Amino acid sequence: MKKQMMDTLVELLIQKAEEERTILALLVNKYGDKEKKIAKYSSTLLKRLIHAHPNMTCVVLRQLGQYVSKSGISALSVLLIVKFINKLTSMPPTIVF
Repeated sequence: MKKQMMDTLVELLIQKAEEERTILALLVNKYGDKEKKIAKYSSTLLKRLIHAHPNMTCVVLRQLGQYVSKSGISALSVLLIVKFINKLTSMPPTIVF
């Protein structure tokens, strides 16, 4: 059920980015989900979003930075975000920036 909701949010962002901040914040907050599979799935969806809209890379990175700067987030959340950013930097420059 959670994955379906997350898929729907990403499709909304890809198709219509009017509520970009709200939807993106919901997706990034899933890094803190208690289910490890759901937290990992956030990276997959954000990668799909960036692939569809390369210009959103900076927006996604900014949102991730805001999430990491919150107090009380788990070490797993930080680790998954660092791994995601690391994968972004290994992508071709035309996709990342």
